[in-house]
Amino acid sequence: MHAAFYKNAIKTIINLIQPIMQKKLHRRPFLGRISHRLFLLITLLTFTAGMNAQITSFPWTETFNSDSPTRASWTQIYELNNMSWTFTQDATTGSYSLDPYDGDFANFPGDSHNFDTTKLVSPVLNLTNMSNVTLNFVYVNPLWSPDQNWLTIYYRTSAADAWVQLQEYHNDVTTWTPSGSISLPNPSATYQIAIECKTDYGYSTLVDQVVVNGTAGGVNVASVDVTTQGGVPATITTAGGTLPLTATVNPSGANQAVTWSVVSGPATVNTSGVVTATGNGTVTVRATSVGDPTIFDDIVITINAPVAVTGIMIATQGGVPAEITTAGGTLQLTAIVSPAGANQDVTWSVVNGSAFGSVSATGVVTAIANGTVTIRATSVADPTVFDDIAITINIPVAVTDVVISTQGNVPAEITTAGGTLQLEATVNPSDASQDVTWSVVAGSAFASVNASGVVTAIADGIVTIQATSVADPTKTDILDILIDTVTPVTGVVITTEGDVPAEITTGGGTLQLEATVNPSGASQEVTWSVVAGGAFASVSASGVVTAIADGIVTIQATSVADPTKTDIIDVVINTVIPVESVEAGTEGDVPATITTAGGTLQLVAVVNPLGADQAVTWSIVSGSDFATLSEDGLVTANADGTIVIRVTSVSDPTKFDDITITISGNLGTGDFSINSVKVYPNPVTDVVHITAADAIKTVEIYNMLGQQMGAKAMNGNQGQIDMGSFASGNYILKINTENASKTVKIVKE
Repeated sequence: MHAAFYKNAIKTIINLIQPIMQKKLHRRPFLGRISHRLFLLITLLTFTAGMNAQITSFPWTETFNSDSPTRASWTQIYELNNMSWTFTQDATTGSYSLDPYDGDFANFPGDSHNFDTTKLVSPVLNLTNMSNVTLNFVYVNPLWSPDQNWLTIYYRTSAADAWVQLQEYHNDVTTWTPSGSISLPNPSATYQIAIECKTDYGYSTLVDQVVVNGTAGGVNVASVDVTTQGGVPATITTAGGTLPLTATVNPSGANQAVTWSVVSGPATVNTSGVVTATGNGTVTVRATSVGDPTIFDDIVITINAPVAVTGIMIATQGGVPAEITTAGGTLQLTAIVSPAGANQDVTWSVVNGSAFGSVSATGVVTAIANGTVTIRATSVADPTVFDDIAITINIPVAVTDVVISTQGNVPAEITTAGGTLQLEATVNPSDASQDVTWSVVAGSAFASVNASGVVTAIADGIVTIQATSVADPTKTDILDILIDTVTPVTGVVITTEGDVPAEITTGGGTLQLEATVNPSGASQEVTWSVVAGGAFASVSASGVVTAIADGIVTIQATSVADPTKTDIIDVVINTVIPVESVEAGTEGDVPATITTAGGTLQLVAVVNPLGADQAVTWSIVSGSDFATLSEDGLVTANADGTIVIRVTSVSDPTKFDDITITISGNLGTGDFSINSVKVYPNPVTDVVHITAADAIKTVEIYNMLGQQMGAKAMNGNQGQIDMGSFASGNYILKINTENASKTVKIVKE
């Protein structure tokens, strides 16, 4: 059995059991009290046995009993939700007393208003050469007022065909009742029936004693002949027209049922053999014997119907603008007639503006004079259908010259810092295009000009502005503008963008420099250059320094307005090698142990690769009670235990290594009775008081990294330490007597 089936089976069981567990028992009395859930599992698993069985002997009776050879061949199709048919002797029938018809029956559970819909599908029935085939069964479908389930019977001639409804039952039936004989049409070798139930809060729907019978000994199908009804030509000459076909199954005593289909072409065919055209072309229609689907006949139908014109759309060839801009110029138009199968012929005409343009029989528009001409394309097949397009004739007038002037004829000068002057350009003759482009042809250090002809002062000097005709770029004019009384430059200051260090630490890296020209009202334009160290870096016109090699490069910014005003900056190129790893070890590779009281162990670190920055920091990961750690990796023991030291790369703090050190031969921290030492106040703001039963020799202060922050010698049973200058945080006080030591954690506020 496939694993996928079991997975689906379990899912189905869960879906079946869940509504039973949630059932309001006071609303639905049950006939029996057998283990419903266990029975569902057994029933579902038995569905897998004999699923490929085919019924070939008739009459055939399905009892749904456990010993039925075909019960396991019934399958289920879940049309809505996952409610399943079950084979059982127990069902929900409300107050109605009901005994099984003959052992097990097919049960579709009630007590649901979710319109659960499921088909119970029979095994494949081989009805070849059968006639007068009928279906009978008994059923129960009790009403739970006012709710009633639907019981519907379907058939199909093969698994690929659609289900066809035969009968529907929607009546209140509280006892086992015969269905009545149902005729099964179109018998085939792959026939199936389906018993479908759709719930609407009715009681359970029950079915039993399904019987299929018929008359054996039918005549075998030999051939199928397809012709047109009445022997008319196999053609359709009207749009959407139809052509009835007939099919004769030979010999005459054979099953005459056929199925119709379109093999190819623009048409449809219904179950009665009526072909409907959907377009012009050649259509192949097939009639296939229901009694023997391997036997069929085809007929070829020619569809040639005039297609009605529904619309016309005019476009320019190549999608260019609908305009002509040259004297005597032309524009090719195209007309698309809809639909595509309709006659595409059109006639072209001018409907307005004939003084400005003409159109040929092929849709070519020719310019006559400036203006707008409206062109129409009219369908030849249906002159009531047309489309119009407006064409603009815009033939440029030749430019003779361009003249620049100042707006209001004011003097051609700017006398204020950052001041502006509006220029105007006149293109002659007056009916020529007045569009011009503005540019600085000399003195760009002194002023700029925008696209509208506005000149803006930068520095004192003379700037030459040019206006160029867009229609004829050979026609230009220039005007000299005097820039006077512009704010003088007093100095230039170079900084780095974001005030980052003036260095580049990556191969080929960049650094953005910025230059401020003082005072702020002066021109801010500068030029950038390398004045020393050109082998180490370059600088762009926008002040971007790009590293070439390690060294120092000197960059200069020079004021454009006053080249005597400059500033320089030295940029250090120092390519940093990325850190790959850090290794912690002991000096001389001695064992990572300390075996003497107060002994020391020097740790060393290697940063890989060797060319990378070797700077590291040392810290205690755990075991700070047992030793102290200096900044250069010297471990000093103060108690027996294990301490873990971490070494971390300064360049890349994500790279580190840990080393574990075992300490022995020291006095334990527990040798000094905790009750004999008092440290107060704790937390402390300034002075901390210490008393002990024994004479205190020294008190040492460590931070939580194990670094010694201070020490004080004492000679008595009590003393004080001023922690007022210490930063807020947690600290360790190590209190030493002649023969013991004790560590106490203290909080500095």
